[in-house]
Amino acid sequence: MSSTTNVTASDTLINDNTIEEISRILELQDTEEKEQIINDVLKNGRQALVKYERILIPEIYSVEINKSIDDQSAVVQTLIQRTDLSELIKQHVYQRWKTACLNQPKIWEFIVKMKDENKEHFESVLQHTADYDSTYTKSSSILAVILQILFHGIDNESFTKTIFIDLWNSVTNKGIQGCKDFTQYISEDDLNEQLADCDSPLFLALRIYYYEQLSELFKQNKIPDTRNLYSLAADNVTKKGWLNGIESVKNKIPLVKYEALLKEIAPMIGSSVEVPELRSTSTPTSASNLATSTRDNTPLPNTTHLELITPIPTPNQPPIIGIWSDPHLASSTTTPFGNVTLDEKGKQRLYLKELRHDLATMTSCAEKTIMELLLHFEAELLEDSMFANNQGTVIPLFEKLQDQIKKQGWLSEKIQENLRDLNRHIQNHDVPLLMRSLRELLAKIRPLNIQEIQKLVEKARNAAELIRDKEVILLIGETGTGKSTTIQFLAGCKMKATKVEVEPGKFLEHITIDKSITSITNRGLKNVTTSARNKSETRYIAPVTIQLKDIFGSYETGEIILCDAPGFGDTAGPEVDIANSVGVVEAIKGCKSVKILALSSYKSLGDRGQGIQKLA
Repeated sequence: MSSTTNVTASDTLINDNTIEEISRILELQDTEEKEQIINDVLKNGRQALVKYERILIPEIYSVEINKSIDDQSAVVQTLIQRTDLSELIKQHVYQRWKTACLNQPKIWEFIVKMKDENKEHFESVLQHTADYDSTYTKSSSILAVILQILFHGIDNESFTKTIFIDLWNSVTNKGIQGCKDFTQYISEDDLNEQLADCDSPLFLALRIYYYEQLSELFKQNKIPDTRNLYSLAADNVTKKGWLNGIESVKNKIPLVKYEALLKEIAPMIGSSVEVPELRSTSTPTSASNLATSTRDNTPLPNTTHLELITPIPTPNQPPIIGIWSDPHLASSTTTPFGNVTLDEKGKQRLYLKELRHDLATMTSCAEKTIMELLLHFEAELLEDSMFANNQGTVIPLFEKLQDQIKKQGWLSEKIQENLRDLNRHIQNHDVPLLMRSLRELLAKIRPLNIQEIQKLVEKARNAAELIRDKEVILLIGETGTGKSTTIQFLAGCKMKATKVEVEPGKFLEHITIDKSITSITNRGLKNVTTSARNKSETRYIAPVTIQLKDIFGSYETGEIILCDAPGFGDTAGPEVDIANSVGVVEAIKGCKSVKILALSSYKSLGDRGQGIQKLA
């Protein structure tokens, strides 16, 4: 082996020059969070900067999070010329790979060989890791690197389609034979070479992964490493996968220990398997073992040490796609709630994206697990595989939730009742009732969604800046009186009457934009949406500026600003009420003048004018 592939202990140290250079590029010299930001970037890649957007200087943040900016100011162009953050992270990542291979010279020799023979692909893998790093894998980084290098048919686009995640799950469940499910992404010669040799880079990297998993598992069950038991298990599981490979230790440990291992492994394998029950005395039924009866008949999940992430935004690809421009949305889809139109499906996809983003920043707790279950079932209703987990994850997540609730001290009589309902709905796979029970449970352990309040307040403040010192017309009224629809009409949209199926066989009349003849050009209208259901679609004040020339012709000048606001009697929850008690008041206070346009439906007027009294 050449000297270029030798690894020394000194490589484990982070170069002080790298730290200082990152500090200089991001101008962190006087920032209290300097050490935290640098460590996060070096550990989790360039995308970690998203968490510090409000701390970093906006121009610097924009450059580093998004290199290819079309419309650059002179300042931004200068910053791009002198910044090299991405290169620094790549150097650090490469050094970390080298350090991780201190005791694996064959793996390192392979990495260096690939670097020299296929520079373009190697650079792509290195760049991808520098951008996202451990966001893609919570486990063996060396295994992730080897898989990316070998399966060069998996490009950046394939990552967003979960192909790499599926590959990872396959090899970390089925062993090295799991590669055979992805032959279209690797050359036949490369695949045969990796499968044929127990000293191949992929076999060695995969064995390291399984050895770490197995040694921890054995230690938890107090199984000693006698007669090289750990190595024997690692070799066989690497060759045959969890289920077949673990049989190699069956006759070498007590049966009770072997059965305990199978019960630990069960949630990590991707096929239905009957796990022998421990021969022990029965225990009373409690909230922590409610789902036991369903375990044997439920497909078990794939082992997933990966998570989908929102790609770093680029100028041509906003981080969140507008509900009127998403090319992936079908015209309609059918759910237990009836047909979901293009707009409805777009809103739900947007909600799922935001929910997933919130989950990525949360620590493990009962609240997070409930939200993970909600994300799964919302995606299932939407028939959207981008967000849905493997169905086998439901039972383990439910068991995890019960354990977290008990540890966090939430196990009251009402919550126990909720858990029993959830268990019943899971067995029946009654998704609408499951979601209702999950939301009820979430409301009990999280009376207020602080994250949601913060987001809504921030959006309301941004809207307030748009109308500062302006003359505005504020539409007020109860939810469902048509404030948003009125604004769409006054903005020049052509409207049509439709019937929306809200339940199978049940339709509601609804007036909406006729998109067949209306082109949405007013950007303010993207925040003004309507629904046939009796719920508010407006969650914060939304200003829409209307140029009079667009309505009456070029001879008219000037503009009017219409402001949509959440309705009275809104059912969206206390978060909307709290946020708007701050946001709407601040927005109005900053305006030059405010004229009120009060709307009331015929039904809401009441027999004695109660609707007018409420408006007053």
